[in-house]
Amino acid sequence: MTREPMRDLEAARARLTIEWSDSRTSALMVRGRSRLRRRRRALGLALAVTAIALFAALGGRLAAGPGGVAIDRPHTRPQPQRMQPPLPMPASRQAPAGTPRAPAVTGFSVVAESRDADVRVRRSGRDAGAPASVDLVAGAARFEAVTASPRRLELRAGSVAITVQAWVFSASRAGDAIELAAVRGPVQVWVEGEEIVLVEGARRRFAPRQAPPARPRPRPSPAELASVDRLLTEVDAARAAGDPERAVMLLERVATEYARAPEAGLAAFTRGRILLEELGRPRLAASAFARAAELDSRGRLAEDALAREVEAWHRAGDAAQARDRARAYLQRYPDGYRTERVRQLAGLP
Repeated sequence: MTREPMRDLEAARARLTIEWSDSRTSALMVRGRSRLRRRRRALGLALAVTAIALFAALGGRLAAGPGGVAIDRPHTRPQPQRMQPPLPMPASRQAPAGTPRAPAVTGFSVVAESRDADVRVRRSGRDAGAPASVDLVAGAARFEAVTASPRRLELRAGSVAITVQAWVFSASRAGDAIELAAVRGPVQVWVEGEEIVLVEGARRRFAPRQAPPARPRPRPSPAELASVDRLLTEVDAARAAGDPERAVMLLERVATEYARAPEAGLAAFTRGRILLEELGRPRLAASAFARAAELDSRGRLAEDALAREVEAWHRAGDAAQARDRARAYLQRYPDGYRTERVRQLAGLP
C-alpha cells in the first residue's frame, strides 16, 4: 500500500521534468534585453518631459519681477516699438471738415478755410526770378510762409491782381474783390504800383478800380473822313499790285494824320501785320501794334494788338521786351484767349 503511492509519485515527477537547451536559453536572454531597453527608453522620456517642465517654470520666474510682473533684462532682445500717430494740428490751424485740399505753392503752405475754396496755381514759383502766382477762384484760404524769409506771392481774383509778402495771411474771394487779413506780422501789399502795409489783425478789401468815364473822341470832319477813305482805297490798290512798301506808308498816314477817325486803329494794326509778315521788320511791327492798341484802347482790337506786339518782340529776338509786354497782357487780360500763346512766346510759366 505504501509502494503504490511512491510509484505513482515518481511517475508524475518524470512527466513534469522540463527539458532545457542552449537555444531556449538564448531566446530568454534576447527577450530580457528587449524588455530592459524598453524600460530605459520610457524612463529617459519621462526624465526629459520632467526637465522641460522644470525649465519652463524656472524661466517664467526668472523673467518676472516682484509680484510676477515681467521686466526687461539687459540681455533680452528689445521689442519693436509701435509708431505713435502724429500730434493733431491745433484747432486754430485746421480747416473745417470736408474742405478741399489746397495746391502746393513754393514758399507757402496753403490751407483751405472754406468748403468752396478753389485756389489754382498759375505759376508755382520754382523759378527764383518770378514770384508764385495763384488764382483765388472762390472761397477762402490761409497762406503761411515756410521759408526763412517770406517770399512774394501774386494773388489774383478776376481783374484784381495784388502782390503780397507776409508770414501768415488769409484771403477770401468776395465777388470780384479780394478780402485780405493779416494773421501774423505785418503784410505788405503792392497793387498797381502802390505799396500798402497792413498791421497784424488788420483787414482790407481790394476791389477793381472804376475806370474814369471815357471822354468822347472828337468826331472827324467830313473832309477828314473823305481823306481817310481815299487813302484806304490807295492802300488796297497797293496791296493788290504787290507793293507792301507803299501800303505801309499810306497806312501810317491814316494812323498819324487822322487819329480821330474810327479806322485809325485798324490802319495801325494792318500796318503792323504787313511789316511783320510780309516785310520781316519785327521792331517796326511791334511799334505799329503798340500804336494800334493805343488808338483802340477800349475796343476789341486792343487785346489782339498787344498779343501781336509780344510776337513781334519775340521775332525781333528781344526777350526782355517780349516778357515785359507779355506781363502787361496777362495783367490786363488774365482770361484772354491768347494767354497760352503769349506765355509761350515770352517764355513765361
